[in-house]
Amino acid sequence: IVPSGSSYGNKRVDDLKYQENEPYVPKDVTGEICTIKLRYKSLGSDNSKLLVLPVMDENISLNATTDDFRLSAAVAGFGMLLRDSKYKGDLQYKDVLALAKGAIGEDEHGNRAELVGLIKTASLLRPIQ
Repeated sequence: IVPSGSSYGNKRVDDLKYQENEPYVPKDVTGEICTIKLRYKSLGSDNSKLLVLPVMDENISLNATTDDFRLSAAVAGFGMLLRDSKYKGDLQYKDVLALAKGAIGEDEHGNRAELVGLIKTASLLRPIQ
């Protein structure tokens, strides 16, 4: 993972594919939500190979995703709320809480339930949004 605006070694990082530089201006790349670029070397080889794999938006509703996916989304949203991220949009603690509660699923060690508790506590410590 290479942060925007940085360089890797002596090589320049690729230009942005999905947006112009600040301010954020999305580009029209039909159906793609991100591109994964992976470079690897085969055993015994000195030359690396590049894989470029676009991840397509399959337009799956949030309710049709896995518990793990929804929990990850809740964690990301919770982080944005805690940092008061400019990218949080109209996201509120009640939204993140509902998402986390609906993603508890199998919770062998109680970590998912603990996240729900943390979200509840944080929502009480913050002004009502």
